[in-house]
Amino acid sequence: MSNQATNPEIQEVRFWHTITSKEKALFYEHLANMVDGGVPVIASLRSFLDKNKNPKLEAEIMSLLIFVESGDSFSIAMKKLPSVFDRREIAIIEAGEQSGTMQRSFESLAAELRNTEELKAKVKWALTYPL
Repeated sequence: MSNQATNPEIQEVRFWHTITSKEKALFYEHLANMVDGGVPVIASLRSFLDKNKNPKLEAEIMSLLIFVESGDSFSIAMKKLPSVFDRREIAIIEAGEQSGTMQRSFESLAAELRNTEELKAKVKWALTYPL
């Protein structure tokens, strides 16, 4: 089943599309809402795939889903996608898995990514504002 995660079409999509912080924030918000509502993580990932429009993000989340469906924990699956998830994100999810607070971990990551996007926008505005 893991051969689907290395499908050549998925590899090609990974090469030329990027995932923004905003898209990752939406991903984590979706998971937080679904898990808070009692929906299992696998079903939450599938639900996100149905709504997503970015082919790069879709390819990566499909890989994540395949790894989780094959028995990996969410954090272990994330570790297999280092181009998408950094060590900090993985550590927060791992802590959520161990403490049973995945929903809070997803919320925390979403908020952090939203704040990062806001800061980037402010810096960009400040750099382009005429003196």
